[in-house]
Amino acid sequence: MEIVEECREFLEEIEKSINLDNLTEEEYEELEALNKWYKRVMERDLWGTPTKKEVESYLEKCKEALFSFVEKILEKK
Repeated sequence: MEIVEECREFLEEIEKSINLDNLTEEEYEELEALNKWYKRVMERDLWGTPTKKEVESYLEKCKEALFSFVEKILEKK
């Protein structure tokens, strides 16, 4: 599913940002876009997507990665 691939790419970007110590608002906006995309897909899903749990798991991982990164930045201040 395409959204899973986008989540994987997001996690890779967060990892790069952690290594570079470079957080921008863009990461937050991208996570918001992924969540909105998922909600639109689920609104049209009449039969139940078999990968729903996988997508939800990836979205949660993305959220946790972003929040973890923000915490690391705040700890350094």
